[in-house]
Order: sequence, then C-alpha cells, then structure tokens
Amino acid sequence: MNKSSRTALEYKIILESLIDGLYTIDTNGFVTYINDGALKLLGLRREDIIGKSCTSLCEVNDGKNILAAEFHPVYEVLQTRVSISSDAYSFVTHDKRNIPVFVSISPMIINDRPVGVVCAFRDIAREREIDELKTNFISLASHQLRTPATGVKFYLSMMRDGYAGELAVKQKEFLNQAYYSNERQLGVLNDLLDVAHLESGKYELQTTEIDVNELVEKSISDHQTFIETNNHLVIFNRNPQPIKAQLDCAKIRMVVDNFVSNAIKYTPPGGTITLEVRDSLDTFYISITDTGVGISTEGISKLFQKFSRVDNPLSTKVGGSGLGLYIAKKLVELHNGTIEVHSELGKGTTFTIILPKGG
Repeated sequence: MNKSSRTALEYKIILESLIDGLYTIDTNGFVTYINDGALKLLGLRREDIIGKSCTSLCEVNDGKNILAAEFHPVYEVLQTRVSISSDAYSFVTHDKRNIPVFVSISPMIINDRPVGVVCAFRDIAREREIDELKTNFISLASHQLRTPATGVKFYLSMMRDGYAGELAVKQKEFLNQAYYSNERQLGVLNDLLDVAHLESGKYELQTTEIDVNELVEKSISDHQTFIETNNHLVIFNRNPQPIKAQLDCAKIRMVVDNFVSNAIKYTPPGGTITLEVRDSLDTFYISITDTGVGISTEGISKLFQKFSRVDNPLSTKVGGSGLGLYIAKKLVELHNGTIEVHSELGKGTTFTIILPKGG
C-alpha cells in the first residue's frame, strides 16, 4: 500500500469513527459520501443514498416551516460559497423523527473552483432539554427571589420618606446604600427573568404604532440626571419627518435605554454622545455613538453573549449582570431586526439598531 492510499484509508477511518453525521454533495446536489454517524442519526442505508439528491436524506425545518428544496441550506452554500453554522434547523427523517441539529456547512473548493459542499451535523436534543431545564430553573428562582426583594424595596422607600420617623444623617446614608444595592439586585433578577422568557420561546410582542423620534427623545430625557452628572454633551439628530413603526414600544425602548445607559457608563466625563434616527423606505435606523473607551475586535465578538463583560478601563467600576446586550439582541431579532457595531479602542463606539417599520 503506497503512502497516498494509506493516507486516504486513514482519513476514511477517521470520518467513519465520528459520532457526528457528515456527508458531501457534488455541484449538482447529489450525495457523494456519507459517514456511519449520519446514517445512524437519520436511519438510512448507504446504498439507498449515494448518488441521490441531498434532499432525499431528510426534510429540513427552519423552526417555522419545512423548507422547499430550493431553500435547502446546502444549496445556499453551494451557490454563495459562504459557510453556514447554525442551531436553527432540525432534520425530519423518513420515519418522521424531528431531530434538532447544529449544522456546519462549507463549500469544497479546488483551484478556486467549487466541487461541492460538506455538511457536518450533530443531534442537540439533549442540549435543548438541558437548556429548557436551566431556563425553567432560572425563571422559578428569579420569581421567588424577586418577591422578597420587592418587599424590601417597599419598606426601604417608606423609611427614606420619613414614615418611620426622622433619621440621622448616618442612618440616611446607610439606608440609601441599602436601597441602591436592592435596586441592583432587582435589576439582575429582572434581567434573568427576561432571559428565561426569551429562551422559552413564549415571549409575546405587544405591537402598537409609535413615533421613533419620540421614543429616542424620551430615552434621552429619562437619562438626563446621569448625563448631567457626567457632564456629557448629548446631540440628538432627529429624522426630519416622523417615522411611524409597528413595534412593541416597551421592548424597543428597553433596547435603546440599554445602549444609552452603556454610552453614559463607558464615556469619561465631558465626552459626547450622539443619537441619530434615520429613515429608509421600509426600514429605520437608530444609532448611538459615544466618545468612550471603545471595544477591541475580540471584545466585539463576545458582546452579545450571556454574562459577557468586556474588559476596559471602566468595566471594573461599572456594575451589571452581563445580560443587557444579550437581551437587546434577542428583542431586536424578535422584531426581525439586526444590530451593527463599530468601535475603536480609545475613540468610541457606535451601535446601530436596524428595524423594519412593520415589526
């Protein structure tokens, strides 16, 4: 056996040893190879699949519908030459089993010429089950913890307002510290509840028609005390005409508030924060730009992950649960929108929320 044959055999043994499924197709969409892992997961026989269309392997569900053949993600990669990695799909087998999968699909290119596509996938049903148990636990725990924390807030508020009698200066100082600590705790619990609701798939939007200019203006107004405390210059570039959009006002307001709050926290005193609203046919843009500490390229890649905090000169002084941006991204995606980030260390950051007017 020569070296090249031995290498080919070794590669085949490696591929057949994988628990995960893997198959390849040619430029016509026909299956050229499938490993034992894929056959076992899909309940197929190799002799029935090789040389057949990849759509004969199973049906693909994108979370809402069974995809028609022309929208199969493998064909998308074949046409665009752009790789796809996603956990949004599930495979529906011939015996009607629905298998949630994480898929990674990449073009195979030789001498700048596409020769096919390779698709690797794994069953993530157990991971989904664990995530659901975790989400339910977080939701239950947060509910149970929020009730006594809300009671503490109520009684602290009454004491601050003098219902328990006049307080000494030191007593007021300690009471205020307790009150703000309790507020931070409630903020974390509310964030955890929002995450639990978002990940349960039962988060319902209550859409109404709003004026985007007014929404942003109210957010600035509500942060005015913190803006003045930090001596920030805030510039608001309104869209010349009102922008009417069908949105869940409370949820998008939460998103905008998050970015405005972060701009205040991560911009040194005396800095500038610029907000802009722009119209574009069926879409509108809300941009929040600061002259703050900025974010590194590595930091940007972690921004929207749960419990992720970006390291910077101010991060140790700024509290937070590490959930705000994760929640913001999920809420924008529920409205079929996206968020763009541009930043440079030491010079500032721009977050742009892009949303359809129809929700």
